[in-house]
Amino acid sequence: MKGKINKISTLMKKITLSILIILIGVNNVFAATAPNTISITNHILENTPTSFPQDFHVKNTTEGKYVYCMEYAKAVPTSVSYTKSDEYTDAGINYILEEGSKVSNDNDYFIYQTALWIYMQDKGLMEYSYTINTFKENLESNQEVKDRIYNIVNTAKSKTENNTNNPTIKLEGELTFKEENNYYISNEIAINSTETNYNISIDNKTENTTYELNNNKIIVKIPTNEITKNLNIILNVSVSKDIYRSYKYVPSNSNYQIMAATYKETLTANDKLNGTIALNKVLISKQDIATKGELPGAKLVIKDENGNIIESFISTNKPHEIYLKDGNYTLTEIQAPYGYKLSEETIKFTVKNNKVETKVVMYNEKKKIPKEVIPVPPTGTHKTIASSLIGTLLLVVGTIFVAKNYKNEK
Repeated sequence: MKGKINKISTLMKKITLSILIILIGVNNVFAATAPNTISITNHILENTPTSFPQDFHVKNTTEGKYVYCMEYAKAVPTSVSYTKSDEYTDAGINYILEEGSKVSNDNDYFIYQTALWIYMQDKGLMEYSYTINTFKENLESNQEVKDRIYNIVNTAKSKTENNTNNPTIKLEGELTFKEENNYYISNEIAINSTETNYNISIDNKTENTTYELNNNKIIVKIPTNEITKNLNIILNVSVSKDIYRSYKYVPSNSNYQIMAATYKETLTANDKLNGTIALNKVLISKQDIATKGELPGAKLVIKDENGNIIESFISTNKPHEIYLKDGNYTLTEIQAPYGYKLSEETIKFTVKNNKVETKVVMYNEKKKIPKEVIPVPPTGTHKTIASSLIGTLLLVVGTIFVAKNYKNEK
């Protein structure tokens, strides 16, 4: 039973670890904002990439982040607390610390830490150290390590400014459109940015809206058949930039080394342009010619000047609203409302982009329904008169006969 519990416990630990790996990632993830205080640990690197005159201590925060020693020949960090102080401004120091913050193993940490000491000593930013000088002289024994270290040092010496400026991005021009080959095509909009990894998006676009990008110039294309009303297009661009800021962390006890920790920040910039494709709002009114009231139930067709059907619709108790581009159009009726004559009129109208509603009215006249006539039998023919007399005579004879029989019975 105990063994089964241990297996379950082990399994739960593995599941928990897997979840943490998924949430955190394989690599360590550290806060983008530099904390005010850090705690530092250290361990000796037993097998350094090349010989070092003394024990070489690898320094980490308690979360595992590599941090770098900015002094030499002082006590190695232990349990003392470290407080954030100034941000480093020297471009060479920032370059080494930025690249050094990305390493993932102790041997690479050794390369960047020794390169940092050499750079600072050569530039007079750190007191002369016999140990560091001895290390420089002995680097000849391992050419590969020497080349790596001096490539870092020489690159640092060539840096003149820190790459911590905010990114910028700007859309230049006005977003206007013209109709061409069944598309509304925008003018060229230039993208001016300090970065090259910008993103482009379009708001209020139709289903098949696209854009073309060439030499930092963008053109927006929208199919004309997808625009049924005024469309306000918003062209967005954004850019992000990762920067690294390195801070001095000062120990609570001055006998210990000053440390440097580097944190990544993401800076963003964006811009946008609005462009409108303005169609003309047209109201189609179907009315009773007598009452001038809206007349539902008529089937109407709108065509352009080339005879293409733009829209067909059934009228309702309010004017039909449609957006049309500039041009000449016709309105015809193909089915009249119940009780009304079919209008044989073809109404021609022109649409212009003057931002004023155009109202088109077509009238229908009621059908005339004849009054119902009740037929009356014709009179005055000889047959009719004879029939009437015979009938009357028979009626009289019958009446007399009935009367006589009544008296006899009495």
